[in-house]
Amino acid sequence: MATDFSTRKLNEAAECLKADLGSLKGFMALDVGLEEIPLIAFRMGYEYRRLLERVEIIHMPDDADTSDIAEDVLNSFMRADAIAETTDEEGRMRYLAVEISFTSHKRDVDMAIRNAEFITRFTGVPASSAVASFQMSNEIQDAVADGSIFWHELVIDFFSPDEIITGV
Repeated sequence: MATDFSTRKLNEAAECLKADLGSLKGFMALDVGLEEIPLIAFRMGYEYRRLLERVEIIHMPDDADTSDIAEDVLNSFMRADAIAETTDEEGRMRYLAVEISFTSHKRDVDMAIRNAEFITRFTGVPASSAVASFQMSNEIQDAVADGSIFWHELVIDFFSPDEIITGV
C-alpha cells in the first residue's frame, strides 16, 4: 500500500517535471528563434526590416471584416510568435509569419500558414510563412519538401566545460 502511494507520488512529480521541462524548452526555442528572424528572412530571399510589436499585431485586423473568424482563432493570431516586416528583392514590402517551437509539428505549420493568410487579408500586403525549431517532426517533412512551408533549424551552441574554464 505504501509502495503504491510512493509510486503514484513519484509519477505525479515526474509528470510535473516533464511539463515544466516542456515549458522551458518552449521558452528557450522562442528566445533563440526571435534572434534568428533576420536570418530566416535572408534565407527566404527577403531583406529583414523589423519585428512587429505585439500591439501592431493586435490592431492589424482593426479595419478588416473579421465576422467569419472565431474569437479564439483571432486571439491565436494576435498571439503569433513572430511577424516581421521584410522586403523582397525588388523592394516591395512583404510580411513574414513565423511560428517557433522546440519541435515543429503540423499545428505550427498550420498556424504559420493561417497567420500569413490573415496578414494578407487584413493588410493587403503579401505574407510568407515559416516555422523555426530545433527539431522537425516527421508529420511536416512533406510540407517542407514540397515548399508549402519554410523550415529553419534553430541551433544553440553550448560551451563545453573546457571552453568555460579556458575561454577557448
